[in-house]
Amino acid sequence: MLWDLLIGPAEEVPLLDDVDAVDAALNSPIGHLTEALLVTLGEQKPGTYEEISGDSRVRLERLLIGARPGHRYARVLLARATAWLYRLKSELIVPSFLARFEWAGSAEAREIWLGYLRSPQLTPELWLALRPHFLDVFPHSADLEASEDQFYAFFASILLKPDILFDAGDARRALQQGTPKGRSHVAWYWWRQADSAPDYGATLYRERLKYLLTTVWPLEQELREEASSGNLARLAIACRTEFRDAVVTITPLLTTVRQPHDVLWGLKEDHSDQYPEPTLTLINAIVGNSIERWDWPELRKILIRLVTAQPSLAEDPRFLRLDTLLHPFE
Repeated sequence: MLWDLLIGPAEEVPLLDDVDAVDAALNSPIGHLTEALLVTLGEQKPGTYEEISGDSRVRLERLLIGARPGHRYARVLLARATAWLYRLKSELIVPSFLARFEWAGSAEAREIWLGYLRSPQLTPELWLALRPHFLDVFPHSADLEASEDQFYAFFASILLKPDILFDAGDARRALQQGTPKGRSHVAWYWWRQADSAPDYGATLYRERLKYLLTTVWPLEQELREEASSGNLARLAIACRTEFRDAVVTITPLLTTVRQPHDVLWGLKEDHSDQYPEPTLTLINAIVGNSIERWDWPELRKILIRLVTAQPSLAEDPRFLRLDTLLHPFE
């Protein structure tokens, strides 16, 4: 077969420096052969590993365990099929292939994670084997560079799945060890999920997010960061009918935001009219001691609606502080 004639030279092609590992793998000779093998395996539609043809199994195992330079590129691409391979034959990739995900112990760890994160698939069974390696990535997550957001989005999605067992203490330590950018992206992902449908935010908050925000999200003062706070505030807004409760849960996690216009814009009229006191609480938590010129009209509109809905708020110290911030613009 042509594949067998080409694999020998492809295995010897040296790795490229200072390039994206996944792109380099995709464009390498062995990358083309790996992709061709994956297509062949897919066409066979195997239900078990034994249903894969003998020749294809030999080729696959050659790529999984090979020690030639090109095999590293092959494994970058095979990482996308980790869940599928684990389902077919877990002992095929445990421990030899999964060990390459171990950040401290494998020279291939970064590139393997980059490959996996291009299309991360997970089952509860695979998670039990992958979890320790996954947790070890957090102190090094900035090294993932352009894929860092994908890593934290994957993490955020795992935490939303009740069938994926994730110890709350492990999850909190992961967030503590991660980067500010990563924590912000977790909050962003949860906000986007909650805001994906009109009634979904309230349901998601009741069923999962309240638990995560009270049990998993870090409480340390030094981890209350501006980017995360903006996304957490928008998450509270997206909880709709659970907005009041969400504000109580989220406010202790917030710090002020220098440019709060996204949050102010997200506060629809029904928030100010139906939940005036929680709306004031949220705004007071994110607006610092100054406000930009372009934010004041939106804030003034909200303050007017708040006192219209609940006149007693006009004497609230929080309202008076925010009102004072607007005087220079009026």
